[in-house]
Parts: sequence; structure tokens; C-alpha cells
Amino acid sequence: MTAGGAADGLGGSDSEWSLYWTDRHVEIPQGFLPLLDTWADIDAREIAAGIDRHTAIFLDPTGHLDPRLAQYTRRSRFAFMTTDSQESYAKDDRLFFTFLWQRGKNWDEADPDDIQDYDSWRRRSEDNPERIGGAKWGRELAAFIQLYSWARDNGHIVRSPVLTHTVRLREGGTAEVADESPKDV
Repeated sequence: MTAGGAADGLGGSDSEWSLYWTDRHVEIPQGFLPLLDTWADIDAREIAAGIDRHTAIFLDPTGHLDPRLAQYTRRSRFAFMTTDSQESYAKDDRLFFTFLWQRGKNWDEADPDDIQDYDSWRRRSEDNPERIGGAKWGRELAAFIQLYSWARDNGHIVRSPVLTHTVRLREGGTAEVADESPKDV
């Protein structure tokens, strides 16, 4: 696995979610740690479990993997996105998970207030050294909508924390739009 993540203005690594990407043919050092020695066959294990190369793996700050998130990255629309889109969405999710963790919440406990507070922190807070613009916020919302819609549809949460409303399109159809959609795009 290869690590991912970047400086983001949130707390230290002991309170941050980690993002890794599976890979193949990575040499596992032998004799370094006994537990690590048992993972010399990681490629075969991942193949047997249906885990493709370059699959996102999220670990919470205590080092635990949530099997629901592993299922999401392997068996949802996420798995069929381009590599660049997967990397962007996964980084967005990881940062939001860290934001929630530092509020004493797991990813599946997010509510609409968390989305509003995160929007405020990401885009306007003087405490955030890396504020973002509307286009990036729109993409982050798209990542959250995809994750939380999948989680709701699969019975992992009752309701998505991303509130939406219906808008009528020019050609007569309708679309669901996030309430927190940026106006400056």
C-alpha cells in the first residue's frame, strides 16, 4: 500500500484519518516485525478478496479499517470513476472524516450541521490556512453526496447529512441540488 494525504490545517496525525492505495508487487520487509512477516502474501490475499490495484483504503486515527468504507471503494460508483477522480474524492472524504473525528464523531454520524460547519471552515474560516473556493467545495459536496447516498441506500445510515432540494431544469426535467452548493462558481 502507498500512503496518501497532505497538510490540511487540521490537527496532528494522531487525530487524522489515513488514506492508502493498494498496489501490487510491493516488497514486504522480512524479519522487521513478526506481524509484518505474516503479510508477505498480501498480493494473493488482495486478489482473492477482489481488491484491485489502486483501491482506496481508509484507516481511522486508531488504525482500524471500517469494512463499509472498504466496500464503498470496491463496490460502488466510486470503483468505476477515473483514477484522478477517485484520488480527489478519497482525499476529500479523508479530510471530512478527520474534521468529524476531531468533533468526536465517526464518518457515519455526520449530520447537516457538520456539513454546514465544514463548509464554513473550508471556505471562510480565518483558522483554516488553506481555504478553498466554490469550485473545489462543489467537488467536495459531490464526493460527500456519492458516499452518503451509497451509505443510505445500503442501510449504513438513515439519512444523508448532505441536504438537497429539487430544482427544475430548463428542458423540463428536475435535479437534486445540495443546499450547501456554492454560489460563486
